[in-house]
This record gives sequence, C-alpha cells and structure tokens, in this order.
Amino acid sequence: MTLRRYQSGQTGRIGSISKCGDELTRAMLDEAAIVILTRIPKDFKLRLWGLRLARKKGLKRAATAVAVARALAVLPHKIWIDGATFRFGAGGKRGRVAAAA
Repeated sequence: MTLRRYQSGQTGRIGSISKCGDELTRAMLDEAAIVILTRIPKDFKLRLWGLRLARKKGLKRAATAVAVARALAVLPHKIWIDGATFRFGAGGKRGRVAAAA
C-alpha cells in the first residue's frame, strides 16, 4: 500500500493509495481493517482514529478501510525495522511501539 505518484516535467503530485504490491496481502489488510472498525468492541487508538475517519468520510467508502489498513501495515513494519516490541495499551510518545531493550 503505497502512495500513487504523478510526475511530468515540473509537475509532481502525490495521489491516493495505489494497488501495487501483493494482492493477497492487500486483501488481508483490508479485511483486518474492516474487522477492527466493525466487530471489535474494545477501544484503542487505531480503532478510534478509524471510527472518526468513518464518521467524516463514511464507513462504506473504501478510503476509510484502506487508511486503517495502511496504518495497520505500518505498525509491523516499524516493529520489524526498529526491533521494537508491541505492547497493547502502552501510550506515550512512541504510541504502541516500545523500544527494544
């Protein structure tokens, strides 16, 4: 899930999220995002952010689920790159990811 870019001469725009990458991974991330928004009753930052976005844009719009799916994909990537650990309910500056000791 990457941002679509348009570049031509002196024009350069960053557009919506493109459909490049593994199709199955995108499908699983979309499904997980929809489950987070609709079926999980427990509140956490990602879900609350997604619900605020859904109220603003509408839950039926694909952009809401894709935005939550992209945020969901960034979390394990950050953990993988930093070597950090995920702690549910841990707040603070770094959000849900804590530095590895």
